[in-house]
Amino acid sequence: MVPRSPLPVAHTLYDVTGSGNTVVAVGLKGTAVKSTDGGQTWSAMASLVRGNRAEDLFGVATDGSRYVAVGSYPAVTTDLETWAIHTFAGGS
Repeated sequence: MVPRSPLPVAHTLYDVTGSGNTVVAVGLKGTAVKSTDGGQTWSAMASLVRGNRAEDLFGVATDGSRYVAVGSYPAVTTDLETWAIHTFAGGS
């Protein structure tokens, strides 16, 4: 599925996923777009920014209630508006 006009996207999109009529596509410089009508119309989501740097997003998946985007950091959205960056505590 390729996002259609009227939404021009300034950066390359790398992945798309959906559940029902809701579709999310992600790409370079934190670009994220959504459709709630099966891809007929699209709108921009908030870019994924950490500090002052937009994070590239290379993949996105959904379980139907939340969308997880992956790039330098994993991020989750449940409202299709904002992303919450997740960091994992870990040891060596």
